[in-house]
Amino acid sequence: MRLLAEVKGETSAPGLDIDTAYGQLLRRMTNEENTTYAIVVPERGVTAALRVPQSVRDLLTVKVFAVNQEGDARLVS
Repeated sequence: MRLLAEVKGETSAPGLDIDTAYGQLLRRMTNEENTTYAIVVPERGVTAALRVPQSVRDLLTVKVFAVNQEGDARLVS
């Protein structure tokens, strides 16, 4: 399996930056099998990352990961 992720850090406009991350990830998508895509955001960006409906994320095989202050990542969806 291959994982392709777009990662965003702490910013003053997390919603806008996460929207941009989705666009950047969409442009990198291919038809390769066994590829999973991910958006990786700070904990405070999770709400914005989940604005894309689960059904759409499922169709695109996009997972959302949150990273805490210590640098630990967790799968949100």
